[in-house]
Amino acid sequence: GNRIGIFRMMAAMTARRLTGTALISAQLVREYPVLMEEIARAGWEPACAGLDMAHLHHSGVAEATERGWIAEAAGLMRGRFGEAVTGWHSPAWSESAQTPDLVAGEGFAWTSGWVNDDMPYAVATKAGTLTAMPLPQDLSDQRMLFQQNLATEDFTAAVLAAHATLDAEAAATGSGRILTLSVTPWLMGQPHRAKAFAEMLDAVLARGSVWNATGADIAAAWKEQVG
Repeated sequence: GNRIGIFRMMAAMTARRLTGTALISAQLVREYPVLMEEIARAGWEPACAGLDMAHLHHSGVAEATERGWIAEAAGLMRGRFGEAVTGWHSPAWSESAQTPDLVAGEGFAWTSGWVNDDMPYAVATKAGTLTAMPLPQDLSDQRMLFQQNLATEDFTAAVLAAHATLDAEAAATGSGRILTLSVTPWLMGQPHRAKAFAEMLDAVLARGSVWNATGADIAAAWKEQVG
């Protein structure tokens, strides 16, 4: 995924003038500097996905230890990308009771760790307000292709069906809706799925009324609207 698949996906998106939000395990800053360079060159938003999958957040982790993990991850990411790193996603959706407080305290503005809504909302923490961003688990390639063993065409059809519903809701209400394309390089970047990925992007764009936005773009627009 990090060596080959991501570059196929980036090529397809660049050809369509699309950017994305890359949820990056901070350790990859050290391990894949060339990939970090390409993400920056493509204009993608870098977001922090914790240190790595070996550092899961849960109630058994001491608060001081967890604070150290988050600070180290933030330092690695911001050391490479600067203050553009405002988003957080805990590895494997893991979280303890104090994770939101610690994440906000480290200066992150939004998090995508919950799957209970399809629009942003504010979350109060001891260190300020976080914006919860939608990242639906049931409409992700990991859930559908890896866990449920569905065909690639089932995944792309589900994305297009979701887009049709959200587009109709937006038209009926006069307000926007968010279609989060949750895709993974080691799945959608496979050679036999590359064509389907590109065709899925084309089908969404062909319907019009689409704003290609990163997590930070959406969070900023939402906060401006709600005040």
